[in-house]
Amino acid sequence: MKTAVKIITTALFAVVLFSCSGDENAKTEELVNIDATNYVIAGKMLNNHVAVVTFSSNDKATIRSIEQDIEADYSVRGDTIVIEDYGYVKIQNNAIVSFENEEMNFDQVHLLQNTSDNAFKGKYFKGPVTLLSGDGVEQIFYVRFSASGALYGYGESFDVAFPDNEFELIANAAGRYQQEGYSTVFYILNDKLICEIRTNQFGSPIYFYSDELMEQPQ
Repeated sequence: MKTAVKIITTALFAVVLFSCSGDENAKTEELVNIDATNYVIAGKMLNNHVAVVTFSSNDKATIRSIEQDIEADYSVRGDTIVIEDYGYVKIQNNAIVSFENEEMNFDQVHLLQNTSDNAFKGKYFKGPVTLLSGDGVEQIFYVRFSASGALYGYGESFDVAFPDNEFELIANAAGRYQQEGYSTVFYILNDKLICEIRTNQFGSPIYFYSDELMEQPQ
């Protein structure tokens, strides 16, 4: 009888030990931090401006828009990236499952991958851009990238949009182009180019936006 009790007690102890070990492993897995440098957050803010957020290995987040660059500290807590004074974004299975706005005021956000390959190589896009003031002004716009993805062109026809302008490549997934009187921020989402354009050709800033520039077959 004592032997049977001893066997049962040993078995129960082993089950409890295994269970505790499993719980500890689960907690350890939950605490594993994602690598924020693998991701780019991009989207349209409530003021309709497009912004792109990247994360460096020294715990700094850079928020780029047409208007300005902002640098802020960030930290990672498991699957959540917290940008100090600017909110947080929670990422699971390479998708944003929730986000909290503070100063950025994102109306919509998209998760892009920071890849080793330039996403713009040899692509071109066509579609309507719309005046952000609400006046309903719309025009068809072309955007083209060189075979290497290093040069950018834009205009109201395919030929005019010849890619001969250098632009700032952001984490191989987004870009910004600036010259006197004209600037734009853009990123690729699936087969679309999301962009905001600012032009000063009429003496004061005028803003256009598009989420309908569709990638065209070569």
